[in-house]
Amino acid sequence: MKLNIQRPKGASEGKGKYSSKGGGRKGKSQKHPKGAIDKSRTGSKKPNQKAKKAATKANLPNNVRNKNDGNKKSHEDDAKPVPGKTSRASSRTQGGLPKGTKGKQKKGGKKESATPVKAVKKEIKKSKEEQKKDLNKLYSRLLVEHRKHDVVKATITELLKGIDGDNYCVISNKRHISRILQACLKYGDTAVRSLIFQKVKADFTLVNLNAHSSRFLVKLYNYCNTEVKEFLKNAFFSDKCRSLLFSRYGSDVMDTIYQKLKNKEQLDVLKHYVVSNFFLLEEGALKKIESVGSLNQFAAVIGGSQSRDSCVENLKRCVLKMVDKAQLVASLSHDLVYLYWKLTDAKAELISHLHKVFGQLLSTRNGTVVICDLFSYADKKMRKSMLKGLRTDFPEAVYNRVNVSLLIKAIHCTDDTKLSIDCLLRPLQDDLQKVVCHQYGHLFVRSILEPPKDVHSATSLKDPSVRQEELQSFLLPLLVDMFKSLQLREIIESKYASQILMGVLRASKDAAILHSIVDEIRDDAADEMSLLKNLDTLRFVQTLVKKPGPLLDELRPYALIWPAIKESCHRILTNKCVFLLVDIMEAAMKHNDIECISDFKGKITVEKIQELCKSFDKKKEKHAGLDILMKLLTE
Repeated sequence: MKLNIQRPKGASEGKGKYSSKGGGRKGKSQKHPKGAIDKSRTGSKKPNQKAKKAATKANLPNNVRNKNDGNKKSHEDDAKPVPGKTSRASSRTQGGLPKGTKGKQKKGGKKESATPVKAVKKEIKKSKEEQKKDLNKLYSRLLVEHRKHDVVKATITELLKGIDGDNYCVISNKRHISRILQACLKYGDTAVRSLIFQKVKADFTLVNLNAHSSRFLVKLYNYCNTEVKEFLKNAFFSDKCRSLLFSRYGSDVMDTIYQKLKNKEQLDVLKHYVVSNFFLLEEGALKKIESVGSLNQFAAVIGGSQSRDSCVENLKRCVLKMVDKAQLVASLSHDLVYLYWKLTDAKAELISHLHKVFGQLLSTRNGTVVICDLFSYADKKMRKSMLKGLRTDFPEAVYNRVNVSLLIKAIHCTDDTKLSIDCLLRPLQDDLQKVVCHQYGHLFVRSILEPPKDVHSATSLKDPSVRQEELQSFLLPLLVDMFKSLQLREIIESKYASQILMGVLRASKDAAILHSIVDEIRDDAADEMSLLKNLDTLRFVQTLVKKPGPLLDELRPYALIWPAIKESCHRILTNKCVFLLVDIMEAAMKHNDIECISDFKGKITVEKIQELCKSFDKKKEKHAGLDILMKLLTE
């Protein structure tokens, strides 16, 4: 279907927009080149051109007119600048001039600055991440170059300047700030430490104490002077901060401060803390408390006061709260438990609560004393739990001066010896030599080898001698095999291992070990006599001769040792080890060993001893051992 579009008047003359002379297509709008419509380039101006265009447009059909409007609109849209972007023309025109600079237009579309303005560089504030990175770089520099005084001083100045905020108690909650302040305290001088303390003191608070700020306060206490120490001690041990004892991080700082104090200062802090927080005492008791000099005396004063029951009840609430929160790591809390243990009569109830957290009490002497005593009141289930805890969590307890007493108490109070062996003895099987030679470890082994002691236990039913035999049946063969495989000279020279060797000889009556000891003594007597000149080893040999024990006495150790030292007896007479000859003679006389006595008198004569006594008199030296030996020979 063809559309009969009537051409407007004057179209054939080329006067309208859709003139055929312009090369336009019939019935469609055509874009004119820029030169046809840009007045600035052509420079020609036609009169009444707008009126002519409006008339031509009015004569066009509707569909052509709408199409032309659309094309025109699209051209206008193209000419509009896009927000956020700068066109090439505008960039060329502006030429990067600062705002407020006036310029004139050049032919190429660029502006020439008429009055140039000097550019002002603005300081851009760094983000928190960038600030943190800068501080960490300075912190690393301080750690690496801490021996260079000038670098340290400059770095610390920059670090303290870069820390955002003056309230160090609050901002030290952040890890990087806390470690920076700790490093400044460690490597800084007195002025730096004083500056940090002043900022801490200005806005001191313990509300948001955490792991990082608690470490910072500990370092502040360790590195600063007496004024700082006194300030922190008063801040933590005041009645306003009572809840700090029950918090994890507060108790850590309190423990550090409390342990650094002397015994008298600790007692003063404890008295002030307890009286201000838990005790309401009459005036007479308060006066007595001021003069006490130990924790036991303090407990005695409280026990004899009129308000004893209320004090015990308040302490009980405090102890149970610490147990519930598992906050019994501080030395102050151990002293509070010790004080409550001294005052209360409900020991069985106390161990029913403390056995769950008994491991926290093993870090101090008072805590261990409490657990050792309360172990006697524990039932079978509690003891089983504690023994398993000792095996898994405290494998090094046998080497600790304080904790070894708990192991001794535990193994002699537990009726289930199989459980005791599995938890306390079997884990030591591989390191038995180390335990035997250790200063505190040998005490645990020795307690099993020696005759059983009467250990108080309210809940134990087994006969102590039966328990001792069951424990020795496991431990003794291990010790015998170990001593047979070792050079016994090293064992004899050891102050602690020699005691275990003596215990094994008395309990096992092993002749092979005894003969090995005699061989070592023979070799030493023929050489330098270093074993006999040493007081510890001499004491061991004397004990073997004088007190061998009922089982070992049958082997007559004196009769074996005398032939080993007979050839060196004249050298022995002039040394302190002359008392060994006295012990051999007394042992032979005790057993009425005529053969040994006659041999002894034939080798050591009275005339020889008299000559030695005269020589000692000339040198003005004592000779008590020779005098005793002469009396024995003349009897």
